[in-house]
Amino acid sequence: MRDEVKKGETKMDSKTRFEFAKFVATNTQEQIKLADSKAVWVFSVLGLLTAVLTNVLTKFNFAELMKPKVMIFGGVAIISLIIAFKHIILVIYPRLTQGNKEGVIYFRDILASTKEEYSQRAMAINEETMIKKMYEQSHALASISEKKFSSLRIAIISCMFALGWIAVTAIMLANH
Repeated sequence: MRDEVKKGETKMDSKTRFEFAKFVATNTQEQIKLADSKAVWVFSVLGLLTAVLTNVLTKFNFAELMKPKVMIFGGVAIISLIIAFKHIILVIYPRLTQGNKEGVIYFRDILASTKEEYSQRAMAINEETMIKKMYEQSHALASISEKKFSSLRIAIISCMFALGWIAVTAIMLANH
């Protein structure tokens, strides 16, 4: 299946395959950066929402805050904030794996060997193997990107949910 070429198409030469592998790796790295950037913005919004909720809750006496409706709505808001913060941290916090002496791209793989061992191993790799390793790295980056975006989605939904519950809690407290 690897060598199959559809009728009328030509097989890519090694330079084109290398450039495409580089493009895929760069694209997946950009997706990770995009997820991290969005996570920082959501983290900022979560900090603001936490400050608003804290400000609202500190303006009322303890007896008003202990009313069942306020406890439920405020509790749901707090739980939503906690879920959002947890998932934002999953996006931002680096996932580091152990280095593998056979790897040549991931920084922990590089550092698993001495400078000389790494240089010799990297220089000994033929073009086809290097292209294959670039695709393998792209696959690993795509997996990281998928995890980050899944957690980011949950964080954004929880953040919006918290915003609604904070608003309901504030309105409820203001009307009492």
